[in-house]
Amino acid sequence: MTAVDTGARSVSDLFEPRAADLTLTEEQQALTEVVAKFLESGRGAARAAQGAGGFDPDLFRRFAELGVYGIGISEALGGAGATLVELALVAEQVGRFLAPVSFVDAVAAARIAAAPESSSAGDALAELLSGSTLTTLAFRDTAAQPRQIVPSGAAAGWLVHVHDGQLRLSRLGEHPSALATLGQAPLARFDDLDIADHAVLASGSPAAEAMERGVREWRALSGAALAGLAAGALALAVDFASIRHTRGVPIGSLQAISHLLATCRIKADVARNLAVKASWFLSNEPESAGVLDLMAHTSGAHAATFVSTSAVHVHGGAGVALESDVSLYFERAKSWSVVAGDPRANLVRIGRALFTGAA
Repeated sequence: MTAVDTGARSVSDLFEPRAADLTLTEEQQALTEVVAKFLESGRGAARAAQGAGGFDPDLFRRFAELGVYGIGISEALGGAGATLVELALVAEQVGRFLAPVSFVDAVAAARIAAAPESSSAGDALAELLSGSTLTTLAFRDTAAQPRQIVPSGAAAGWLVHVHDGQLRLSRLGEHPSALATLGQAPLARFDDLDIADHAVLASGSPAAEAMERGVREWRALSGAALAGLAAGALALAVDFASIRHTRGVPIGSLQAISHLLATCRIKADVARNLAVKASWFLSNEPESAGVLDLMAHTSGAHAATFVSTSAVHVHGGAGVALESDVSLYFERAKSWSVVAGDPRANLVRIGRALFTGAA
């Protein structure tokens, strides 16, 4: 992959192929196919996890045995040393099949813990790679904001967070059941989590930098998962539009339906490409990544909600039935998009960065 000079950003820059050759390698294509095949075999896991807080421990363990949680960790720490792009490809398939395995939260947290290369992170990483315990992260300083939503907090055994300027890895004791959410995400409140003990991985600016980098990676990977969700919902809509007939023709042949599905495809593809681009820059040229992580997350959230809503409309009355698979995509699109807050707030930060140069 080669990159050209990024230069000063402007609105027109958003539409120019400036960055890199993002064509997938044979290895990346193989990774995508292996993960897709594995998750397709457990397609019913999302519905089965409805009553378990949106997390399937057995699927998580088997997914870990596939080796996916370690591909973004350095070889020195037991991983494969892959880049964020490979993680984005896995996240895309997790979203496509609505796999209840907390992949994005776990790998983002693991990469934060691994960044200082502290021996204190060894146990947490080993347990994640073996599929015995999940890691997760808190987005904000837990000393300054002790009450906050923690993604996957109801299922995790380890928490990576900044507390009063220290990057900590905390072992969680008993924690509450998942907060009730539309999309069955295993969320929990930080003030409800029982912190058994903790290790300090870094302090001061290295701690802040590691957490900031990790949250940016979380946004990019979440954008990939949401783009995959959009693609999965679109596939259901296309299948239904092909077999549902009216007046002797498939409803997909009607202009109102076909144009809507084409728009959905465009939005899903844009979100997916932005997520891969953001992942590439964060891995290879972080100083030039700008607000690509914010753009990827915002685009993914928009695509997921638009496409899943459109898919419900294409299904008509069947789309709003609880037993309909497309309703699962609609619910999770609404829930996954707002785990870190309203993604529309990102637009203000993106605008400031593009027009004033403020980060």
